[in-house]
Amino acid sequence: MQVHEHAISSRECVRFLKHLVQHLGKVLVVWEGAPIHRSKVVKEYLQGDGKGWVHLEQFPAYAPEMNPEEGIWRYLKHVEL
Repeated sequence: MQVHEHAISSRECVRFLKHLVQHLGKVLVVWEGAPIHRSKVVKEYLQGDGKGWVHLEQFPAYAPEMNPEEGIWRYLKHVEL
């Protein structure tokens, strides 16, 4: 498991995708539309070396009920804080 104390960069995101492909082969990644996911560096990787290896499914623009991460944030905001 990887834990980061800071926001990751586009290059770190690509490095992680390469790591997944190296160890798993073809992968399906489900993610949100965060700016890092739409960055030029990530797009270039997906259209180049990642093409055919990384398949993306993106959550709709606003669908918190489909994104388990949103439930965690909601709990932290309204219960823990």
